[in-house]
Amino acid sequence: MEPQLISHGGTRILCLAEIRGHLSLLNELAVQYRADVIVHTGSFGFFDENSVDKIHESYLRHIVAFSPLLDQELVDKISELSRANGEYVDHDVQALRDLLRGRKVSEVMDYVRGEKRLGVYSIPNLTILDESTTAVIKLDSELDLFLCGIGGSLSYQKLFHHGTFDNELNKYITAEQRHNFTPVAGDPGNVWITMLQIGEFIKTVENNSQKTQVKIMLSHPSPSREGLLAHLSVFLKMDYTISNGLHFLYPSSFNELSICPNFEFYKLKFSDARSQLSSIWVQVQNTIEKVVESEPRLQDLLSTALTCFDRIPVINSKDQDIIPLALSFNKRDVNSNTIRLQSDMYYLAFQNQWHFNLCDVTIGSMVLAYQNGRMKFEANAQGFDFTFKRSGQEVRERINSGFRRGGYGGSTGNGSRGRGTRGNYPKR
Repeated sequence: MEPQLISHGGTRILCLAEIRGHLSLLNELAVQYRADVIVHTGSFGFFDENSVDKIHESYLRHIVAFSPLLDQELVDKISELSRANGEYVDHDVQALRDLLRGRKVSEVMDYVRGEKRLGVYSIPNLTILDESTTAVIKLDSELDLFLCGIGGSLSYQKLFHHGTFDNELNKYITAEQRHNFTPVAGDPGNVWITMLQIGEFIKTVENNSQKTQVKIMLSHPSPSREGLLAHLSVFLKMDYTISNGLHFLYPSSFNELSICPNFEFYKLKFSDARSQLSSIWVQVQNTIEKVVESEPRLQDLLSTALTCFDRIPVINSKDQDIIPLALSFNKRDVNSNTIRLQSDMYYLAFQNQWHFNLCDVTIGSMVLAYQNGRMKFEANAQGFDFTFKRSGQEVRERINSGFRRGGYGGSTGNGSRGRGTRGNYPKR
């Protein structure tokens, strides 16, 4: 995405989540909210004609439950394939794949083939933000917006696990790229964050960002809930974080001062995150070091990530040893000055860093509107459906009665599936 000067005196940044392959909606919303730029986090829906046969059955059912491109009749047929068997639910996986084969679960390939295209004015192109790619948008003649992000879910157990790599992708990778290429971690239909990606992300941001820029970090999980991502955003001096979560009915906007009782409580999330990471690192360190011992590039990326998290001060460590987060041949001292500097950075973020958490695009969105040096905030949401209260029902009664898959007020009242996980669809 090339830097561009928006000449009409302001820039409108539309923030969305969970498009799930419904790319045509991007153009509609760009026009509706007069967007100059669209920022998206969550499931974009990168599925092609062969994805149905590759994606794990549980995630395939998740796609069915929430895809805006599948009709209600098909969803009902798939729901009928599952039968309760005592404490378990039996699934006819092959029948599920047969029903979905040939069905469009994403519009991505329409755009890849050139049959459709993204907007000409509001969205001139599509930039995939990852650990090696950032974007800069010129807000005015003196100020730029710096966008960075790291995709996938966050699981401590998978931070050192690269998953499976689709060999079909090899034909798209040149010999030069293969030498420096670290495949996306995950398996068909699912991606997650690894320490190698975090290391590359840190290097990319440090090499491409400027102190004078307004900086936004995008992620799927909310940094306010995940201590490692929260520390990453503080360490890289982000002004904003934008993320999303399932089952949210409104976009939310907050800083840590507004939700934490005190500063010490805020710091506990970082200490707890480090403790979890340390317990895993002790178990995998020897194996990982053997894997990277002849790979200088991987050593560098891993050391960068570990060093970042090694800076987290440990709280209440009097009765336990502090486990260093470092390769055995690259340990360093974490002195009191380092700890003091990190605490100062935490305190600044505690008051000044702002978090935005998005709901699904079918439920709502938000706009960051920049003009004359100020970034304004606008939220749009379908809202909570309280019509069930007219008959005196309570939320719990409404759920138990199996009333539509709208879940906690997510239904639109017009037969749409909304945001719940009714029937046999598992929660993620």
